[in-house]
Amino acid sequence: MPVFSTIVIPELQYYFGMFVKKTTLNKDEIPFPVQLNREDLYEDRSFLRLLFDEEWPADYTHYYFFYHERACSENWPAIVQTRANIYARTASYWVACDSTASFAINIFNLGTEEIAMVDQLLLYRLNPCTYSLSIDFSVLTTNLGKLIWLYLNLKVNEDYSIIDTTTPIASSDSTLENMYEIYLIENVFSFVQEQGR
Repeated sequence: MPVFSTIVIPELQYYFGMFVKKTTLNKDEIPFPVQLNREDLYEDRSFLRLLFDEEWPADYTHYYFFYHERACSENWPAIVQTRANIYARTASYWVACDSTASFAINIFNLGTEEIAMVDQLLLYRLNPCTYSLSIDFSVLTTNLGKLIWLYLNLKVNEDYSIIDTTTPIASSDSTLENMYEIYLIENVFSFVQEQGR
């Protein structure tokens, strides 16, 4: 199957790669991306970091969910430049940016529900001891929104009963949803292992 475009989103590659390297569940089955250096991440406060990084800085009270394409001349990391040469005509490199920038694009097409759930995740990351999950799962309609809710429910209420199924929640054609569902399953696995169940 031909590749029509190659999109590099450094935060997704970095944080999912770091997660996969530490995972214990299915470790040899999930290939991890070429690892970028943390210094290659522009401002390093995207919603992708918020999704996968349990060590979100306490002074990062907002996140970016918009992105802009960085031209080749804007110093892509060397590893990305080298690998992008394979698809030189279609390769693109996207960095997180403030939504007020004129060139900002919502490349993940996050809607109000997903943004509201990422906001809830931010509240949890900033203060997990006092966070309370007050959203009803039954009102959620998006897969990513549901996955974030399930993660928060596991962390806050130690409840994974809704996840106890063999039916995937993520859409088969959404890379981000599938990555986050893997992350969620690993968290459930770790929780159950710690409980000795």
